[in-house]
Amino acid sequence: MKRIFLLVLTLSLLLLCACDGSTVPVYDSPSVMPPPTEEVHASETLPLKIAVDDSSFISDLSEVTTKGKDDTILRLMRQFYVGADGLWANPETLSIYDRQRDCFTSGCQKKNCPHVDENCGAWLGDSNGLYFAVKDSTAYVASGTPDNFGSLLDLKFFTLDLTTGEEQIYYEIPGAEGQSVHLGDVLVCGNTVVMSYDIAHHIYDYEGRSDYKMHHILAIDLLSGELTRVMEREVYFGDNYDLWGMNEERLILAFHAGGMIQSYGAYIGSYLSSQSAYGYDEYIRDQHRWVLLEYPIEENAKWSKHIIANDSANSLNLYSYSNFYEGTLYYVSNDCVMSYDLDSRKMQKLFSQPGICHMSCFDGKIFYETTDGKYFWYDLSNSDIYQYPEDPSTRPFFIVEESDDGFFGSKTPTRNDFCHIDKEDFYQGNYEEALPLYWG
Repeated sequence: MKRIFLLVLTLSLLLLCACDGSTVPVYDSPSVMPPPTEEVHASETLPLKIAVDDSSFISDLSEVTTKGKDDTILRLMRQFYVGADGLWANPETLSIYDRQRDCFTSGCQKKNCPHVDENCGAWLGDSNGLYFAVKDSTAYVASGTPDNFGSLLDLKFFTLDLTTGEEQIYYEIPGAEGQSVHLGDVLVCGNTVVMSYDIAHHIYDYEGRSDYKMHHILAIDLLSGELTRVMEREVYFGDNYDLWGMNEERLILAFHAGGMIQSYGAYIGSYLSSQSAYGYDEYIRDQHRWVLLEYPIEENAKWSKHIIANDSANSLNLYSYSNFYEGTLYYVSNDCVMSYDLDSRKMQKLFSQPGICHMSCFDGKIFYETTDGKYFWYDLSNSDIYQYPEDPSTRPFFIVEESDDGFFGSKTPTRNDFCHIDKEDFYQGNYEEALPLYWG
């Protein structure tokens, strides 16, 4: 009997930690200051609270346009990865879900390959401690030897050609006595890879804890192999950086001062409890101060640009890594949905909506849910807003990921299933057409 495949949900589950940090790192000013960001504050534009106007709702769903998956940024994931061509998983050999056969088939393209050992072109072995993404027959992989506490003893980044089985290693951190590596986020943009990780050494004080760790942000040029050490600095053991987005020149990071044991990227990669489904907003809800920062991808970057902070003057919410979409970060501040475009470095207000409790970005749209149980999407191409039917029997399909032609997620309120639905069926409200995926 096949068992329901729950990888998306298990990878989105988090531990909840409290934090009371208020310190933000100070960096030297660059010799040439970057151009200023044009900030748009809600109080300077439209009133803070604007009811969604029914007249703006899309009535004819046949007019809804669809887009392919945004794969300009690849984020390495554990256990599963959704690419433009569908769902990939790693039961020793990288495999892609075949919807027609309702099973996973090996991504190896060698003829007559049994796919059972390292001779297979898609063989990766033990999936513990391994993160990956796939695009155009190339797998991008970060892996290490796991210890008993959710950390790694070593780390390696390499690419794997699924056509030939050729592996190319770009960077390695060898194991060392007393060392643990905490891998956070790994992003691929064009020919640039950026890795965010910590290295801690088990030197304990009289209370039995380690107070500091070395945080690293490393950029790798996939064409030349050149390494750029964007950041290499000692931080308090509870400080963390989450890598939200990038282009080939700049990064957007969230800095959390004190209290978090691991970065968000490490949590969604390693926490496998099925008791609670925490998103990024729950992850940071007890954090009194955290900031979004922009960094240049350059050696030993000495400056960071403050974008916005969650502090006494502003509330700041992010909900999932999908909120960085096609080069722009979408977030909620003071009941306003805002955007920060990394190319133009401009901030913009899109619309006001009180009570947003979840938000995701897929298929050229912002999908959001409010605390009163209503569901909407905002079309980024024309600013149209559509509200889902309020009938509980037609509850919206909860999107977790997308491919070119469909969405992956849940069609039950408990979100304990994992299904695929064609985009056409989704926009027509045919949620009954969502099919559960099985591991078989």
